[in-house]
Amino acid sequence: LEHAVEGWTTTIQQVVDQEAAKRPSSSGPLAEVEFWRERHRALSALYEQLQLPRVQAILQTLKRVDAHAIIGYSTSYGELQKLAIEAKDNTKFLATLERHFKTLSSGSFASILDTLPTMLNAVRMVWIISRHYNSDSRMVPLLERIAHKLAEKVSDEVNVASVLSLPPKEAQQIITEARAVLH
Repeated sequence: LEHAVEGWTTTIQQVVDQEAAKRPSSSGPLAEVEFWRERHRALSALYEQLQLPRVQAILQTLKRVDAHAIIGYSTSYGELQKLAIEAKDNTKFLATLERHFKTLSSGSFASILDTLPTMLNAVRMVWIISRHYNSDSRMVPLLERIAHKLAEKVSDEVNVASVLSLPPKEAQQIITEARAVLH
């Protein structure tokens, strides 16, 4: 039984280390949402397996006999539990922002202008309520991702070739809307 628990401990530690080394795949805010969603899936699957009655029975048996393997397991399991709870909470809170982030990615300048106030209010609520996004170390990168996405959107939509090929009134409208988004 001790050998099995040592194997579980190694697996837990490998998963925790792998997840700790991962970063969002791109620079936009949707990448942040997807990052936490994937982390939640990976960690919760392992976490749920460790809650199975057979596993708990083995752990209880080893605790009763004061097996040495329980110490390492408890440490690794604590790290897994902490990361799993963080991923679950972050997934839940970032899901409330996802529709706003989708608008930033694929919406028109007018729809982006409409969504900015409500999105920023929702970001503020996440900052106030969340246990993990209530610090500068988490919120600043998220806001940077939002700013980067806005700048990227303007850069994609307002490029010299496309603006010069449009009628002057239409080009002026696009530039004015882009300026309003960045202002």
